[in-house]
Amino acid sequence: MASSSNQATVPSFEEAKEVSANLMIAKVQASGEDRQLGGFSKHDWSDTRKKYYMRCRLKLSLKAFKNKFTRLKEQYRDHKKLVEDNTGIGWDPILCTVDASNEWWDDHMKKFP
Repeated sequence: MASSSNQATVPSFEEAKEVSANLMIAKVQASGEDRQLGGFSKHDWSDTRKKYYMRCRLKLSLKAFKNKFTRLKEQYRDHKKLVEDNTGIGWDPILCTVDASNEWWDDHMKKFP
């Protein structure tokens, strides 16, 4: 018996994680200044969960989906801290430029006469 080509395949854990992160990043960017105190409206949560389900075919409760978002934020903060602590550089979101101390720039500019 041949399998139906209409049957959606369930993505791997990593693919589902990436999809949820991309959807949430897109929602944050789309909301921009309209977000109140960093949170989403009920409509934003509902819309993002629907998109997640359509892309991954994984249905999560609202609580589970919010927990997924919280874990993603924590992982982002941890990664950002590791990068900044180990390289001495960061990112200025207002100016969209690399942010580093004067000492860091002095040390690294010596390499480029």
